[in-house]
Parts: sequence; structure tokens; C-alpha cells
Amino acid sequence: METAELKQCSRLSGKERRRCNHWFSAADKRKMCERCRKTSVRGGQTEKGKANQSNAHAKYRLTEKGRANQARHDTPEKNKIRWERCKASGRAKVNKKKYHQSAKGKATRKRHDAKPAYQLARSLYKMVTGVHENPVRFPELGVFASNADAQAHLESTFATWMNWHNQAAHRTGMEPNTYWQMGHRIPKTWYRHEDIEEQKKCWSRLNLFAQCAVENTKAKDRNILTREQWLMLKPIWPKQCAFMTNEEAWAWARDNVDNRTRREERKARA
Repeated sequence: METAELKQCSRLSGKERRRCNHWFSAADKRKMCERCRKTSVRGGQTEKGKANQSNAHAKYRLTEKGRANQARHDTPEKNKIRWERCKASGRAKVNKKKYHQSAKGKATRKRHDAKPAYQLARSLYKMVTGVHENPVRFPELGVFASNADAQAHLESTFATWMNWHNQAAHRTGMEPNTYWQMGHRIPKTWYRHEDIEEQKKCWSRLNLFAQCAVENTKAKDRNILTREQWLMLKPIWPKQCAFMTNEEAWAWARDNVDNRTRREERKARA
């Protein structure tokens, strides 16, 4: 009989799903007795146990209770705290390396590297740094004919503090106006890269410029333009804006919604 001092182990086993008959202290917040916890750990270390746990977790996350529990624990504040704790302990770096070496990580990287946006970005970086031996993509798009051509364009957009010695990717703690990288006036994620005409607009001279690395990172896929600047770039507006008036297009651009919403809009208009 259950008392105020004791509680019964909650683990179910066997085909009949019989409950464990062990009792332990009610002050213990855990639901299973020590023996069942050890059994569960040993079972979870086998291939079958891992598969069963994964399936059980996946089914639970699809339930109403699972979704509510996930939302309760995955708030932006809690996620940020967990991420900072993970980075401080060194686990983030280890987990990232482990993932990249896994079959799933390699497949993800292969899909990412096959995307036109990544290939164009990589090609342009090599042209601007002067190490591209045989550039093909940008000459085919009719944007830059050579490495020197790409370098000359970026240099023409330099701010007074920029030079060829302070080009670098953004790093944590970097001060504004100390390093620059290639930026897009209209975010590249607003374009459909499966469309060659959209590629030409996205990677055109009008859209590419030397941008403060800190500003570029903070902007992400949000609008950084004023209304006047946006209207001046009308020849390279994304196709979503093709049948919009100037005011409708500006209202669309300045919304600064996340990129998932942009993708859904593109699919709806396709």
C-alpha cells in the first residue's frame, strides 16, 4: 500500500505492461527505482534500445502534450542560456566536429555545397581575393569578366576606413568599422536562386558592395535600405515585387519578416 513516505516505481515491463513492484522514498523526485533506472540505461546503450528511445521521443513530440512541453522549454531566453553554457564547456565545438564527420553531416554539407547561392558566393570570394584560376560563373552571368574586374568593383564601394588588408569574416567581439566583407544591398535570401535571371539580379554590381562585417552579420536577411535607396534599386527587385506598385513593394521590403515567411511567400507566388 502506498504511503506518504513511499511511492511505487512507475516503470512498466513485459507484454502485459506490468508495473514494477519496488517502492522507494517519496522525497525522491525521480519516477523509477534505482534498479529500473540502471536497467533503462543499459537498455538504452544497445542499438535496439537507442532506436526505441528515438521512436518514443519522436511520437511524444507529435502529441499535444509534447508540443506544449517543447514550447515551454524552448523559449529564446532558455535557448540562449543553454547555447552559451554549451559553448563555455567546449561541448559545442566537439558536437559540431562530430556531426560534420557523421554520415548525416556529410550529406547535409553536400546538399549545402550544391546550392547555387553557396557556389556563387564561393566563386566571388575567390575572385575578390585573386585566387580564382578560371572563373566561369560570373562571366556567364555577365557580371564580372575577371578577378581584377571583381576587385575593382568592390574597391569602388570602399568606405574611407576600408582597404585590402582589413577584409575578414565576422568574429565574436569584433568592433564596427574595423573589418569588411562582401555584402548585398538586397539580401540574397530574397531571391530564387533556381532562376538564372534572379541570380543575375542578386549578384549584380548594383547589389554587391563592401560592407562592414559587423553590420552584415547583424542585418542577416533583413532590410537595411531607406525608401529612396530601395526605389533606386528597382531594376534588381526580386520577382515577388514584379506586379507591385512602388509603395506596395516598399511596404513588403521594410516588413523585415524572417526568411521562412519570405520562402512561403515565394512558393505562394510561384
